[in-house]
Amino acid sequence: MCGICGYVGTQKINAEILWKMNNTMFHRGPNDGGIWQHTETEREIGMAQRRLSILDLSELGHQPMVSEDGRYIIVYNGEVYNFGELRQQLEQKSYHFFSNCDTEVILNAFSEWGKKSFEKFNGMFAIAIYDKEERRLTLARDRIGKKPLYYYFNNGHFVFGSELKPIMEYPFFERRVNKNNIGHLLCDKYLVAPYCIFENTYKMVPGTILEYQDDSIAISTFWNVVDQYSKQKERTIDNLDASINSLNELLLDAVESRMIADVPVGTFLSGGIDSALVTSIAQKVSDKPVNTYSIGFYEKEKDEAPYAAEIANFLGTKHH
Repeated sequence: MCGICGYVGTQKINAEILWKMNNTMFHRGPNDGGIWQHTETEREIGMAQRRLSILDLSELGHQPMVSEDGRYIIVYNGEVYNFGELRQQLEQKSYHFFSNCDTEVILNAFSEWGKKSFEKFNGMFAIAIYDKEERRLTLARDRIGKKPLYYYFNNGHFVFGSELKPIMEYPFFERRVNKNNIGHLLCDKYLVAPYCIFENTYKMVPGTILEYQDDSIAISTFWNVVDQYSKQKERTIDNLDASINSLNELLLDAVESRMIADVPVGTFLSGGIDSALVTSIAQKVSDKPVNTYSIGFYEKEKDEAPYAAEIANFLGTKHH
């Protein structure tokens, strides 16, 4: 699933510390890891990533990745499913590609369209891009917030990470519990974005962009579920057959796009309607049996494994 982290600060930290921050997320990306550090007037920048290889398993997908002109540096966690379509658009604008991964597409898309590019991405992502020319760090989190992204901002230090662990390893992080948020934790059993358990530390809100420049933060929204609901209400389909066809096309496109990978793809099959539907579509578009996985329980009233096995047998998957 990959993990990213980085910092912009007034104090220099050595590469060993950045590696230590990055390797707190080794479990997120055991296939590869990398760091990038840069010194500017009165400030230091560092970015790092742990990689779980899905697309382009070669070294060409290594991160941090630098744009061809050297201006932009990216670390990224997630998948952008429409990267092929976006790549074709960018190639028509004379962009060159040296890999088959979506990271390079995101990097060139940002170079072409700036933060408007995030509106074009169909996928799940936590992205950090540093612009050496404008001296600006841009963070973005996907529409629904499938990929986590935290940040810490205090005393001229800005630190980000897919988890709190790398942020806590930053030498100038002040580990103080935010007592104002304890009520949220006790009431809801978790802290919803933007709240976090530490002071001066926040979760990125889904569908937002954060720009850090000149020791100040600007946050904007590129996608909002309430706005989308309002727009969809104006396009209600009253015909049942048309609704069924529309839903079928959406499900087919959603599942098929998520099966684009350079590694084996499988599904978790519980035996219920939702996972059975997703698995049936995956098997339909696959040219070989899909790997399906189920977890059973000793308590029969909780055990769905027999139903999953029955569905797997019906669909012809390779069941585990």
